[in-house]
Amino acid sequence: MVINAMTQKSGRGKPLYFTVDLMLTEDNDVRILELNDGFASGFTGYDRAYGQNYKYNLEDAFIEKHGIILDALNRDYLFALMLESKYVFDAFIPDELRPLLPKTRAYAVCPGEEQGSKIQDDFKGTSDVIVKGSTGRAGMEVFLIALSDLMLTASPAQLNILLRMHRNLGPFSYGSMAISNAVVQEVIRPGPVFVDTRPYLGTIRVGVLAVPDAKGCYSLKITGHDEEGNGYYKLPNKPAPARGETLREESLKSDISAYPVSAPLGKKDLQHIKAELDRFLLPALEKYMSTDLSQKLTMALDGDENKFIAALIAVQNMNSENMEGQYLSDAFYKKLGERLPAMCLKNPYIYTAFVQPCFHLYDPNVREIFNSLREDSAFTADLNQSIAQRFYNKEAFDVPLQRAEFNSNRPDFR
Repeated sequence: MVINAMTQKSGRGKPLYFTVDLMLTEDNDVRILELNDGFASGFTGYDRAYGQNYKYNLEDAFIEKHGIILDALNRDYLFALMLESKYVFDAFIPDELRPLLPKTRAYAVCPGEEQGSKIQDDFKGTSDVIVKGSTGRAGMEVFLIALSDLMLTASPAQLNILLRMHRNLGPFSYGSMAISNAVVQEVIRPGPVFVDTRPYLGTIRVGVLAVPDAKGCYSLKITGHDEEGNGYYKLPNKPAPARGETLREESLKSDISAYPVSAPLGKKDLQHIKAELDRFLLPALEKYMSTDLSQKLTMALDGDENKFIAALIAVQNMNSENMEGQYLSDAFYKKLGERLPAMCLKNPYIYTAFVQPCFHLYDPNVREIFNSLREDSAFTADLNQSIAQRFYNKEAFDVPLQRAEFNSNRPDFR
């Protein structure tokens, strides 16, 4: 069955370019909110904080100074997908980085699932949470929502419905989902940064270049116009509320369209952040880049439901360009064949989102595994029974899904 299976080499030796969004708590602890593709950031806040256009005047020169060819960056396929999808990032980031992350949980959003009650259980003891759509950009799918608001109806509280109500987006329909997969984080309240004597709860952004040496060992470089790099605050539209007042989205989310937009990051804080990134992020990247793609995906298939789905998302987005003519290992195909039927019965949406629309898949071995399952009449009978037992809204479950295109902004099962 396996066609031209090839164990991939690890990504060690490939440079990585990304941004880190983080906060400094009132106790000066670093908390990383997310990583994003360095090329996708316009660094608008940098321009306004320092009066220099980093994206167009400084980026190429900074990268080339470190001996890196610009178009060779982010060629590690899975890491690029992790920067694109917060859901995939949560599944594959090594545990070495966890001490710098807020409490985070991933949720596969699908009809019939009671995400509201799950989140309430997972974040018991807190009043508010941050909900992020998996592939949202520029704060478009970031919600600050009270935990008590996650159970607004007597029917199962589905995350898309709740978030559309939260933003007053109008009636929800399954054919036009607001978001698909999501991650939920605890709320981090940073120490204030003052602009014109007004306190703001700023999110810090730093650009990071992970540079390998001749042996493939990495060092981290903070990007910027100074030798040691520069960071900046992305500031929200509204100042921080006084102690005891309700924290609202407009006082926490950065807004690139409104005053004051941004502020420069002090050198002392930058040095502290760099030390923490070297302590936690660097070993996480070293571990990640030392493991080949097949190993990472096989381990994910053997994990929980979220990791299993993240592995399928990675397979779904493979193409001849990002795979460079390679396929995955025999061990991956074996594990996929073993676990796929049970996972589809446990969550039939996996079948609808990945197995049914399998004609486009790059990997012929995965396509054959999926086709075999589709043609198994005994499995199909079990699947229909699982759907009938699990989903209270059969019409909603039957909504056809389109392929999740890599690097697209459309909401889908990613």
